Amino acid sequence: MARLKAGRRARLPDSAFAYIDARGRRRLPVHDKAHVRNALARFSQVTFENDAARERARTRLLNAAKKFRIVPVGFITGQLQLARGLSSRARIAPWPTPLGNL
Repeated sequence: MARLKAGRRARLPDSAFAYIDARGRRRLPVHDKAHVRNALARFSQVTFENDAARERARTRLLNAAKKFRIVPVGFITGQLQLARGLSSRARIAPWPTPLGNL
């Protein structure tokens, strides 16, 4: 992937990024195929302000992947595992410790 230099990054429009936080920091560039692939890989490493912002970024990223004909199988699988893990942790009580019966 070609490195995106600061000057070129600054000239990109806001629409070339999947996520822009409240402070105006632009994250996850999606202006070309290589950067979309990289954004798919790094999505879980970005800290989002809230769930709505995360969902908007996810939607923009998936639309960019569709535009460049990228099938994000690993990304979707990771999102499903994350969702299942969060829902199962909320419902299942923790296992008792083996020393708890002593």
